Amino acid sequence: MSRWAEDRIHQQEDAVQHEAVANTGPVPFHGPAAAVHAGVGNQAVARMVVQRTAVTEAAHTPSEVKAIPTFEGVDDLERVRLITVLLDQFWVGPDDELALESIWRSLGNEDHLVSFIQAFPGLWEKCVDRGADLTEIRPYRDIKTHFTHDVTALARRYLSENEKVVQDELTALGPEGEPPGAGQTDRIAALQAAADTLVTLQQAQEAARQACVGWRVGDGGDVDPDWTGRQVKYQVKFAPGQPPPLVAEPPDLPNGDVLLRPVVSYADVQRQFDDASKAIGARTEKYPALIGLARAGSSAATEAFATDHDPAHAREKITAPLKKVLEDIAKTRGYLGDELDPLDLTPLHQQLYAGQAEVGGTTWTQGFRHEVAAKAAQDHEINQALTKLALQHVTQLAFLLAPLTSGASLLVLLGTAAVAQGVETYGAYRQARVATAAEGATVRQGTELVQPGTAEFARMNAEAETIAFSLALLALGAEAFAAFRARAAARAAAADEEFTVRHGTNQEGFGGPTGRIDVKRTGGADQDLGQGFYLTFDEESALAYAEDRAARRGTPGQQRVLTFRIRRSELGEVVDIRAGGNFRQQWEDWLKAKPTMPGGLEHPQFPTNRSMIQANTRGTMFDKFLDSIGKKGADTIIAPLGDDVFTGVGHNHGESSQVCVRTQGVADRLNAQLVTP
Repeated sequence: MSRWAEDRIHQQEDAVQHEAVANTGPVPFHGPAAAVHAGVGNQAVARMVVQRTAVTEAAHTPSEVKAIPTFEGVDDLERVRLITVLLDQFWVGPDDELALESIWRSLGNEDHLVSFIQAFPGLWEKCVDRGADLTEIRPYRDIKTHFTHDVTALARRYLSENEKVVQDELTALGPEGEPPGAGQTDRIAALQAAADTLVTLQQAQEAARQACVGWRVGDGGDVDPDWTGRQVKYQVKFAPGQPPPLVAEPPDLPNGDVLLRPVVSYADVQRQFDDASKAIGARTEKYPALIGLARAGSSAATEAFATDHDPAHAREKITAPLKKVLEDIAKTRGYLGDELDPLDLTPLHQQLYAGQAEVGGTTWTQGFRHEVAAKAAQDHEINQALTKLALQHVTQLAFLLAPLTSGASLLVLLGTAAVAQGVETYGAYRQARVATAAEGATVRQGTELVQPGTAEFARMNAEAETIAFSLALLALGAEAFAAFRARAAARAAAADEEFTVRHGTNQEGFGGPTGRIDVKRTGGADQDLGQGFYLTFDEESALAYAEDRAARRGTPGQQRVLTFRIRRSELGEVVDIRAGGNFRQQWEDWLKAKPTMPGGLEHPQFPTNRSMIQANTRGTMFDKFLDSIGKKGADTIIAPLGDDVFTGVGHNHGESSQVCVRTQGVADRLNAQLVTP
């Protein structure tokens, strides 16, 4: 920069500072003299504006315009005239460029700059084309700062909102170190049922990443040192948002791959991969506790949670990735605006451009501000943010890009189509929230879940499985897909295992007075698990009970064993107190607890609930246990048989299990299989 240019800039800065002092005036004071002083100040400013107007109006040549020390206070039409004088010459030199920059700088703030550009379209572009560096003027830089502030504000909003969602989910799952309560056990079971389909979706996406979708040309030395320097063709596996270099197979080049696989359409795989991502997002919207597992993207980890029958262990598997989300939120909050550049958070830019964010309104949707923001971010991308945070994939940064409960945050936001889908999904989410608020409804995240067995749950599963199977079929081919589907079916069957249960009785009990199971006519207080229809898993125990009942009823030799097959899902609400059962820990704690009397007084004779269980009070005591865990209405109880609490009849062959059906609805499922002579 020339010495003349530096002097001109200093003159302009001094003039701006002088005008600021003149306009501000001395420290305000009160009294009659204040009005007089204000009048004098206004007159001085008016004289200065008149003087400037006279100076600028006298400038009709580029040299005269460049001689003007400052353009502050000049009206917009006069600015346009002065700019036109400078542009209306064959060559715009460095001094002319500085004068153009000074005129634009004199607009003072971003609002004036934007309105000026709107009023005189094309003028900005003409000045830039003639060499003026207008991107460094203060009003322009203020727009960039405004944009980064809005991006940062939106990011911080999401961080806080998502942090609360995760904390609420952790609270709902219960405190660490304490056994899950009844409500928490039910919640874990519902999450496991929902996670089963998440496993299928994740496995389909993992299969998609192994699909070959195109070709690339590389050096043969990668496979054989003797081929170094020779071009060979390699198959390219699918990577979300990254089209292969070549769609068509290069002719007349040797293959660099030892094993060749069928090549499928990248566009088809990407489209169905995005569909699977949307299905995952929809699932986490309904079940926010699955966010950590979905974010990790490991079907193995999700499957380990979904198939763990110990509620305490299952809770550890789902809370660990949720705690990792909280750690990353805290780390990201510290990095934001420092190591983490807001201009790298391009998915947030898309939300601001679409006018669908919680901040910014329509500021960035169109016009000059939008152009400035887009230009500022043109050399930035979300991958730069991932690198700075040591993350592998954009889904790991989901907590920063959208509300975790919107269904949009876990979309694969790499590639134009996927970004557009994310913005579209988030827009629908915001509209739904507005509609919900208008209807006076309240949404309590971390409380209510879509329960297994409901029509909505079945619909969600069917839609998600259709998407997953379609992607897997495309990626794997028919033969490998058959194995994929069989694996999913086996997992579903394991989650809803089918039991063979048996009931030992005599000939009279086999036919019975009505030929059907009637829960109300079964035993009560003197039975292990209260009133209900009793069965067992092993034939030996059932036969022992059949012999006992036949003997007690005076019909020895007429024992019968009824056999039923029933799925776990058909047993209704199950309380399982066997080792590893969903309420085993609560059962053990209750046995050790001190029994209480009416009024909350401790029992003077029995130190524990276990010591109170007698032959004629077993059912009554078990009902008290169920009442203590809020499960008095449970449909089915599964308990040990042959342990130190429930000894069983003639049970000398080790511990087995007993099943008590306590409600008629489940009993009728058994009745449907009952055939009497």
